[in-house]
Amino acid sequence: MRIGRTRYRVEWAHLAFSTAMAIVIVAYLLDVRAVSTNLMNTIFVQPVGLIAISIYLFIAFHCFRPETADLKVAGEADALDEEQGEGLPETLRVVGMMVALGLYACSLNLLGFDIATWLFALVAMFICGERSPRKLIFFPIILGFGVVYLFQYIIPFPMPMSII
Repeated sequence: MRIGRTRYRVEWAHLAFSTAMAIVIVAYLLDVRAVSTNLMNTIFVQPVGLIAISIYLFIAFHCFRPETADLKVAGEADALDEEQGEGLPETLRVVGMMVALGLYACSLNLLGFDIATWLFALVAMFICGERSPRKLIFFPIILGFGVVYLFQYIIPFPMPMSII
């Protein structure tokens, strides 16, 4: 794709998937507004939907990357792909995060929202490459307490807890 003198590489799969997600979000927002415009019925859905659309615009903008002349040299495109983390190790990280998220969702009732959130944050940080013991100890604890208190404040729904 060319705009002016600059040639852009478009990540079509990423753009198509995120566009499909944005279409579903907009359809859901329109459906919510069609059912009720009462503030108490839309107080959570509308802000989250608008934030998601904002994130989509950011993602869509970054799906267009300018090509540089040095990428046309044989072999350098492969080196760039390795630097960006593509390949088997990145695929294993993605699969590991998917499994961790699935286990998190399944363990919410068993372990409680607080312990499950703490464990998920710990495992996610480890999968993403964090090895500092101080960060692995303190950040999941702070995140777990923060998420639990935020959800208790926003959603008056009794959630299963183990400690809090």
